Amino acid sequence: ITPFIFDAAGAVNGNPTPDIFEKTFSYCKGIEEDDLRRVCYAGVGKEFVVLAQDRDIRAMDQMTDTQLEKVVSWCQLAGVDEGIRACLLEVQNSLYWGGENEYYVSIRYCNLMPTHELQNACFDFMFNNVQFYERSNSVREEICQTVPEQFNQRCAAVILSPV
Repeated sequence: ITPFIFDAAGAVNGNPTPDIFEKTFSYCKGIEEDDLRRVCYAGVGKEFVVLAQDRDIRAMDQMTDTQLEKVVSWCQLAGVDEGIRACLLEVQNSLYWGGENEYYVSIRYCNLMPTHELQNACFDFMFNNVQFYERSNSVREEICQTVPEQFNQRCAAVILSPV
């Protein structure tokens, strides 16, 4: 549904720009039900990964830091903490994609969060995804060794349980 919202906000030929993102997020703000409002913000965010790569999804795990920073800045256009958080976490979901993509990009992405609180939330979200999807204990251990040192214990507590 997000492409239709982009169109309603004025995207030209299906190519939304940051000014369109702001208008799109404004539609989310108007949703009264909390869960649906967060889903709206998240839905916009999931599109950002694809848009930052000019719609080439073949190598999501090879996104540059510049592309990832662009996505983070776009999520901040939501303008409210709830929207920014929902957008940023859904981007993390899209980057990890159930373990189909290399986890390195997810770690790099979390390192780019604009606040310590959002960085914690990003890594927690990633760890929960890894715990759910990753079956290999050796990959789980590798992930916990790869994340920044301050997250090692939290990582181990969440994802190094037996599969």
